[in-house]
Amino acid sequence: MGSSRMKKIVVFLAGTGLAIGCRSPGRSVETLAPPTTRPVEVLQKPVLDLTRSGVGFPLDTDLLPSSVSELKSLLQEAYKTRLGTDASVNVVVQGSEVHDLDRLEIDLSGQRINGSWLSRPPEDNRNKVSGMSFARVSELSYIADPLIYTGYSASMILQATDARLALIPGPQRNLSLVMYDCASGRAQIRIGLDDLEQGLVAWLRARGGWGAQVRSIGIRLNSESPYNLSGDLRVELMILGLPAAFQLVGRVDVDAGSNLHFTGLNAWGQNPAGTLVAAFVQTRLDRLNNKAAPFFKLPGDRVRVTDLILRLDQDLTIDVSFRGTVTEREKHEF
Repeated sequence: MGSSRMKKIVVFLAGTGLAIGCRSPGRSVETLAPPTTRPVEVLQKPVLDLTRSGVGFPLDTDLLPSSVSELKSLLQEAYKTRLGTDASVNVVVQGSEVHDLDRLEIDLSGQRINGSWLSRPPEDNRNKVSGMSFARVSELSYIADPLIYTGYSASMILQATDARLALIPGPQRNLSLVMYDCASGRAQIRIGLDDLEQGLVAWLRARGGWGAQVRSIGIRLNSESPYNLSGDLRVELMILGLPAAFQLVGRVDVDAGSNLHFTGLNAWGQNPAGTLVAAFVQTRLDRLNNKAAPFFKLPGDRVRVTDLILRLDQDLTIDVSFRGTVTEREKHEF
């Protein structure tokens, strides 16, 4: 958890209709009108599909941990592989036995991610959870406040009570722990607006199709309430030696079901090559316009968002409350 998950989050924050183009000094944009109709459809695909990759606590072994101390050691070594051998990885594992833990806390705050881990292809974990339950954790915490990437940083804090963890095999059958259920929990995602721009630049450069080079990018955001966000995203590229500038605008509202309702998603070019790119982007935006989507989805599909708050100042902060299927009676059963 951390590297590809935060990468997905940065791309979501920058790309859900929250504009592209030349870097602009302002930080506000005229707010688009709120939606006047209900979304015509609630999509099955979430904004952040965390069933595919970047959702696990890596163990980097194909052998099941047999003790609390072994689990702690495996987690520390796996994260040092991703962060560097000199990284300060704080892992707390408490409990009488490895399948019934009182506390699991992983704190990566202030550490720098190894860039080579960001380019690994995603895996599909959607169908790997069933029948692989490994542990119950009374108090689960993941803290990256912040995690540092090349050129930008972002923060994520996740806490859950009575979490259920499953073991999922990855490449070369290396195992990772994933949370697939819990009683309740909350998460906070925070990124500075400058870091948001730089994160999107890094993502575009990593994709690098059509011989594209990023020349400049700018994001302007506005929020009327904790339940909506409007934006203007402006991008200037060089594609096959031609300048391509385009702009994208849109609005997202949190609906009564804590889904994200997208409206006013439009793209247009500011020069001939940019017009071609904008036309391609618009076909993607039309799939979302006046539709809603869940914010995230975890393996097992048992965890649901119960509240979603968007806060905008010098940072963009998303506060998420969620609940699983673990009942009061089941809290100490496993």
